[in-house]
Amino acid sequence: LDSHHHSALHASVQPVFAAIAAERNLPVRAASPAAQAVLRARGLKTPDRFLDSFYDAGATRENLRVLIAGLEEGTSELMCHPGYADEELRSGSSYAEARDREVAILCDPSWREILAGAGIALVSFEALAPDAIA
Repeated sequence: LDSHHHSALHASVQPVFAAIAAERNLPVRAASPAAQAVLRARGLKTPDRFLDSFYDAGATRENLRVLIAGLEEGTSELMCHPGYADEELRSGSSYAEARDREVAILCDPSWREILAGAGIALVSFEALAPDAIA
């Protein structure tokens, strides 16, 4: 379960967000260690780390290599915004063209070998709560 710009972690919304996630056994995004602690205290599952530096000027192959090399044991969520910039997206988002660049970087087939060599498995949020109710 997620929210745009992490708005569901605001104190006025977080109790309802957490209750819905718990009711449906949904893992949740926790953008900070403090949010992670609060959500885990409520019995919710979150990735161990949230990586937010692969964005805008940081969305580069070199930065992704550095992030991968620095991964610790456990689950890490890489925040990214890949997509294809069409006219509708360009008219409504200041981050349209950068999405195309992210797609190109993230879909480079060489990452599979790099990840496999480092013993890193790509997983979805389903790995955190495989019996979640959709």
